[in-house]
Amino acid sequence: MVGDVHQLSRFFRGGSFAAAFSASLLEHVVAPWLVAAEINVVLELGAPVLHVAPTSWPEHAMPNDFWRFTADGLATLFGPATGFEVLDKGAVSHLRLHPDPRWRRDHLDMPTMAASDQSWVLARKVSEIDGDALRWPYDPVEGERAAKAYPVDGIIDEVKW
Repeated sequence: MVGDVHQLSRFFRGGSFAAAFSASLLEHVVAPWLVAAEINVVLELGAPVLHVAPTSWPEHAMPNDFWRFTADGLATLFGPATGFEVLDKGAVSHLRLHPDPRWRRDHLDMPTMAASDQSWVLARKVSEIDGDALRWPYDPVEGERAAKAYPVDGIIDEVKW
């Protein structure tokens, strides 16, 4: 099935699925809160979800790389506002961030920082939500145009300052 994840309920009946999983998807969607709401619609009550998304990762697959998520951010996304109960959350693995020397020049007291490369959330659907509960001016035609612009080769070689 190929379709806009912002509109899952257009392609699948409510309560059609017993679970949902995504890995490295949510950073590439325009409105992840709408995706969370759509996942709620197509899941049966009690269904588990597991989502993994980058926390600290270079921009890639431009121009469709929009977001980074902490474990708390994912827990908010798949929390009560979208009809889920968070069961657990955390980081996948850790790395050290080294700010660019040009940036550090003005922030000499900034240490290299520990960070997670990806975060995850495990939640369960506990309630239905009103389809109008989460509003965002999402244009499906523009969404399709942006999706078709998704690069095959993906990763940016260097950031232009």
